[in-house]
Amino acid sequence: MAVDYDNVDLVSDLLQSEQAGAFHFMIEADPYINRAVAEVRRPLLEMIGSTVRREGELAAILDELGSTPPPPAVSKENQYLAFLSIDFLLPKLKEAKLASIRNYQKAIRIAGGDEMVRGVLEQHLREHLSELEQIERALSRLKGLPPLSTTRL
Repeated sequence: MAVDYDNVDLVSDLLQSEQAGAFHFMIEADPYINRAVAEVRRPLLEMIGSTVRREGELAAILDELGSTPPPPAVSKENQYLAFLSIDFLLPKLKEAKLASIRNYQKAIRIAGGDEMVRGVLEQHLREHLSELEQIERALSRLKGLPPLSTTRL
């Protein structure tokens, strides 16, 4: 099977973006997220799980296209996000989610007629849009609450 380098590059870029994104680094935030309000905690934990799953699906597409997934990217900017308070994190996570949505919209335009690639990317975009709505709801709920501290009393 001939390797479609355009789609390989496209999916590789998306995978690296997911791996370097804020949600990937939230995997380490579990103790801090568990102290958050229940309405915020559950959606965040689900988004973290979805991020890991999407990374795996993108890696599987690369394999299917005859390529090898790139090594995980490291983002110095995002590596400490997992240790910040939820009320500080949510706006950062919203920015990250908006960036992911823009990346997926661009990738879908570029993907062309490859139905396998396009179908997975469209599903991921729908998930990102749904997760953005959850983040926005969480932000609106937190506006009425006092700041959530990550320090133990």
